[in-house]
Amino acid sequence: MAPDGSATTGATQTLTSLARTRHSTRAYKPDPVPRPLLEECFEIAQHVSSKSNLQPWRVTVVEGAALQRLEKSLLAAVEANEAPQIAPIPVKYSKYRSAMGRSIYGPDGYNIPRDAREQLETARQRNYTFFDAPIGLIVAMDSALAKVDVLSVGLYLQMLLLLLQERGVSNCIEVSVAGYPRQIREELGIPEDMDILCGVAVGYADQTKPGARIPGERDDWWSNVNFVGN
Repeated sequence: MAPDGSATTGATQTLTSLARTRHSTRAYKPDPVPRPLLEECFEIAQHVSSKSNLQPWRVTVVEGAALQRLEKSLLAAVEANEAPQIAPIPVKYSKYRSAMGRSIYGPDGYNIPRDAREQLETARQRNYTFFDAPIGLIVAMDSALAKVDVLSVGLYLQMLLLLLQERGVSNCIEVSVAGYPRQIREELGIPEDMDILCGVAVGYADQTKPGARIPGERDDWWSNVNFVGN
């Protein structure tokens, strides 16, 4: 219901439902996602706001043999113990990552015992095969732009994910993939002046496998919002 007491529109209800129910999917069917569906989502997402209308997002869609080559290159880097180029999470936020790890690898997820190191590593490496999704996206932004311009990319990315979800196409943002920019640049021809921000797995969820839906807890909204009056 709207603030004035009137009924909300169907579009608003749909957006509310998508915002509440969208989740990261870590198990996919091999079924291809139709190109027209993808193009429709990209076209609509292009209408989001951005600072000075810069539209700074750059997306590379990777599929087929190109995706297989990228996955092979990423896995080779991981198996060679190449350190990922990802800044560590500050200590005060580490509790969130720990909780997410328990959800992913615990009984609600892959259900792997904590002492099963090989199983845990195999599961972790699935990040670099885009969880078997048929499509991987690489999201980048010109390195000459300001830090604040990442906000515009975030607006675009959120809109794109919700549009895909609305059409039954699941997805998962993967920051881990961006930890190996050299391999991504070599395989996809992305120039050095583009900052690689993240990857995204895109496809139809395989509900028969662990990882199709792993719950992630949220803080109460008021812990993130502060009202200031007189």
